[in-house]
Amino acid sequence: ELDHDFAAAAETEDVTTTVDYAELSRVLTEWAREKQFQLIEAMAVEGCDLILERWPGVTRAKLTIKKPDAVEAARHTAVSFERERQ
Repeated sequence: ELDHDFAAAAETEDVTTTVDYAELSRVLTEWAREKQFQLIEAMAVEGCDLILERWPGVTRAKLTIKKPDAVEAARHTAVSFERERQ
């Protein structure tokens, strides 16, 4: 979940005026594979930091990380973390 001034993108439908979600997904996926986190909490915090660093127009990032089969009685466990640009 991201906060960004989407007015220009909504008016022009030009992807260069907003966040390219395909690129964001690719960057986060490659980053997560390289880092190989032990805790989903650390992944959520560092992921928000990466988004705010790489996309200067984003003013707030919130990530929810789900870990399947971590607990036998649950489909997945999850954490959410949110960070705002200072």
